[in-house]
Amino acid sequence: MIRRTHTRRSARRRAFTIIELMVVTVVVLILMSILVAASSIATDTVRAAKAQGDHMAQERAALAILRRDLQYDHFFEEDGKPNLGRRLSDQRTNDLVANGGKLTNYKPPLSGYFFASSIPVDNVSNFYEGVDGEGFQSSRSGNHVLQFTIIVPGGAPENRLTADVPFQNPSNSPSYPIIGTCAEVAYFLVANGTTPGGVKTYKLIRRQRLAARNVDDAPAYSNLLNTSGANANDPPEVMAVTGAAPNFKMLNMNELTLATNRVARTTIPTYRIGEDVLLHNVTSFEVKFTGPQVTGVGWGVRDNNGALVSVDTSSPNDRWPRLFTTNTDYPYDNLPYDGNYDTFHQGANWDLEANLATTANVASASASLKRIRITGAMIRLRCWSPATKSSRQTTMQVDL
Repeated sequence: MIRRTHTRRSARRRAFTIIELMVVTVVVLILMSILVAASSIATDTVRAAKAQGDHMAQERAALAILRRDLQYDHFFEEDGKPNLGRRLSDQRTNDLVANGGKLTNYKPPLSGYFFASSIPVDNVSNFYEGVDGEGFQSSRSGNHVLQFTIIVPGGAPENRLTADVPFQNPSNSPSYPIIGTCAEVAYFLVANGTTPGGVKTYKLIRRQRLAARNVDDAPAYSNLLNTSGANANDPPEVMAVTGAAPNFKMLNMNELTLATNRVARTTIPTYRIGEDVLLHNVTSFEVKFTGPQVTGVGWGVRDNNGALVSVDTSSPNDRWPRLFTTNTDYPYDNLPYDGNYDTFHQGANWDLEANLATTANVASASASLKRIRITGAMIRLRCWSPATKSSRQTTMQVDL
């Protein structure tokens, strides 16, 4: 018999060498750094997407408020005017005719007003930025203004206007906000800095002042303000008043047709900072308008640099706007001549206010009334986002 013998090997396992451990450690560190970098990129992407989303939401919210205001009635009903003259397009300023040194065929609204400033390129606050690869022109504006009266339906809370005026008389309950259905609003820019590239940035302001509906409602508002002990600085910021406490006089919609009674577009005083700031870091608030179209030269043709090439003051009256060949925003354009438009007012001598109203210059920069009709507006809003270090532009069109 043959006996087989087996040699028993040692059960001990050989350990990792120091080199192997170092290699494993380096590999683990590399993998961890990759994971951290990927996680950081994902976090930054999510953060940037959220910032961009917030930026878009803020712009949309601001434009939604502006659209709502523009679509309200701006004037009380008047017989003899299309649609009873309630909307801006019902104010047929293009029908102006000079007759014996006075303007005829158009009567300014008795109650309410609409003022707009859409100044063309001046290379001071309004800049031409060139043409992109598709041939579309770009520009930005820093001094365009919208200022007008609004009339809301009333009834439900969302259809009413309010003005917060803190009362200080202890014998009176703080019964604010004061409620109404008429007001004047103004949209304008206030400079507050620059982008890293040196472009001016602004705050977009919406200023609202509550107004009395008519001469019958005004005394009640005036009495409320004068007996409430309201701070002298508060009512003029949110209500259309003249005088000072305790002799405030509430203005009605008829009185607001006069330019001297309208809201002042000045920097917000320190005690009301932030209450009507719609957006920060705005780099352009550009407003253009449209109206009845004509062929030919029209009231003025500008070249790509904004320089006035020619002006035609002959008939027909409704010269609006520049042709598509010189304006890629057609049918929208800046307001003609000095860039301002006002529905004006019916004072005792309103027809004498435009004493330069001849056939040739009724729509000139020096005349109070422009011989054009506005039927729509295009608002282009551009904002700088510090979070994403980029600008975003949103355009809105609205019928007037």
